[in-house]
Amino acid sequence: NKKTVTITAVKPQLVSVDVKGDDVQTIYDVGMEPEWKLDPPRKEPFCAVKNGTIEMLAKFNATKNLTFPTNVKICEHEDYIEYAVEKTWQNWPSEVLFENFEMSNNVAIESTKLNCHYIVVGATNEADIQNWQNCGASSNIIAYITWDFKKCPGSDFTKAHIYYACSTAHGATTLAEIGNKIGPDAVSNARFGPDIITHNLSRVWRLIDENKKGDCGTLSTLMKASILLLGDSSADVKFVFSRHASWNGLVSDSGSRVNNERRSGVDTELGFMNPDYNYYEGCCKFQGKWWMGGLGTSKNSAYDVLMYVSAPNNSSTGKRQVWYDLQSTPVSYPSGTP
Repeated sequence: NKKTVTITAVKPQLVSVDVKGDDVQTIYDVGMEPEWKLDPPRKEPFCAVKNGTIEMLAKFNATKNLTFPTNVKICEHEDYIEYAVEKTWQNWPSEVLFENFEMSNNVAIESTKLNCHYIVVGATNEADIQNWQNCGASSNIIAYITWDFKKCPGSDFTKAHIYYACSTAHGATTLAEIGNKIGPDAVSNARFGPDIITHNLSRVWRLIDENKKGDCGTLSTLMKASILLLGDSSADVKFVFSRHASWNGLVSDSGSRVNNERRSGVDTELGFMNPDYNYYEGCCKFQGKWWMGGLGTSKNSAYDVLMYVSAPNNSSTGKRQVWYDLQSTPVSYPSGTP
């Protein structure tokens, strides 16, 4: 009698990938679970600092007495070199640790096509495909790389906020380049509007989470919050005020109206028309530049900021300094320069 015997090849199955290491930062709304899991399905990004190293722990089922020798490799796209671990195991460990992968020097991250890591179980040539077909692959695990460890509260270190900061600063390799990339977006006119006026570092993320618009001080605070998230604490929010009697008080850390020069009481404050009345110009001062909220550009000093928003200051219709209750009459600057 003839009998049909079916032989089923025993192959390993990738079940999870966990990114670990001292240079890996926990993303608030990702948590501590492995970034990739087969069941239940899960795929989340990870975040590490530039020049740091990571480890990727891959776990498998069916690792003993394999029908064919099977290998596993880690791939890194484009900005990274490709690493491969070639093994001839037929009795695998249930866990394989890929150690000390150096992160890019760039702050550049974000994209399923750039700077991604993924684990693939299998061979490196077509002839061995049958040995590992359907063993599994983690697909792309997005990597976010920051300048340094976060300087913001952990609850602000979310996927959406990291996505914004890293994708906007993509490709920057110096702090100055970070400012030059984040500044034009964070303080852009496209983000300027009356939705919220808050100079609170945590509340300012409503601009991203809820797609809100804000005043110049709010946009400047968004730039500072983004730079804190990327790991640098040297950005400052400053407010530039119009001046007439003296240059004292040109700059303040607060946008309060008590800092405005005035003729007598309330509603006689000195401000500027550009094109409407403004009490101040909120800026993010970073790496020697004053990024002007709502204007999307920078100047090199507070004085240059005031000149940009209020000069030539010589007509009743152009940019000018004015008292709040006399908005058609230009008000002169103090003599000299600050």
